Amino acid sequence: MPLARVQFPRSASTEEQRSEMEDVLGGFLGALARNGQCAFGFLTAYEQGRLTGYVQSAEVDSYLDEYCTRFANGERRKLEDGLGAPVWTTLSDASPPGFSCADWREARALYLFTGALSPVRTVGSAGVAPYYKLPIRDEHEIGKIQHWAKEAELLDDLWLQSGSLEIEAYRELAEVGSGLNVTGRKIAGKIEQATGKPTYYYLPRRYGLGPDSPPVRCPGCGAELEATGLQDYLGLRCTPCRLLTENQRDLDEPELAAIGLWSGA
Repeated sequence: MPLARVQFPRSASTEEQRSEMEDVLGGFLGALARNGQCAFGFLTAYEQGRLTGYVQSAEVDSYLDEYCTRFANGERRKLEDGLGAPVWTTLSDASPPGFSCADWREARALYLFTGALSPVRTVGSAGVAPYYKLPIRDEHEIGKIQHWAKEAELLDDLWLQSGSLEIEAYRELAEVGSGLNVTGRKIAGKIEQATGKPTYYYLPRRYGLGPDSPPVRCPGCGAELEATGLQDYLGLRCTPCRLLTENQRDLDEPELAAIGLWSGA
């Protein structure tokens, strides 16, 4: 994730304008973050009298006007009127290990998965497909993706922390009929409709009955799952249901193995 700086050529003329413009910059960068163009946790300050912001951007050009929402462009115009056109500088183009952006148009399929700047991933490379580049420009629909992603990340954190809500959080993540997953599968369907790419939904399958247990069936329709040849956590799929899941990993909790299984209903 490149580190970028944005500065404005003119200084604020009054203390009131300084405060106002810094608030507007915060709103502008917040809109970029909500659209997946940069990470949350950006910084704003005045350096030698010039309003400055520091962000971790998705890509070196992710701040371009063409990718911005209407709200972000409105905030940018306020900044331009007050302080002049923003000047962007890439300070570092290094990305964390394992993080890469991918062009959804080159992917054979997509899937939804938590984490990073976008929950949309490309099958095969597991690269992050920035959703600000997806052909979904309706801010209401973008907001639905963001809300689902945030809820999924919170539940994933609760599960991994192994506290008192561990099993409840895992159930919400793994049961195909949970509120989280019903919403997520609808989102995946809309992404597929917009992109024309098969878009799968990932369901975790952490607990298993053992090597001699019957093959896991699709939790959506009960059909036999097929091997994908992908990473372990994406090892099984049901193409009609657009579901991806994994082979059982943890065999030490057999009482939890029923969570997420096909119920026959």
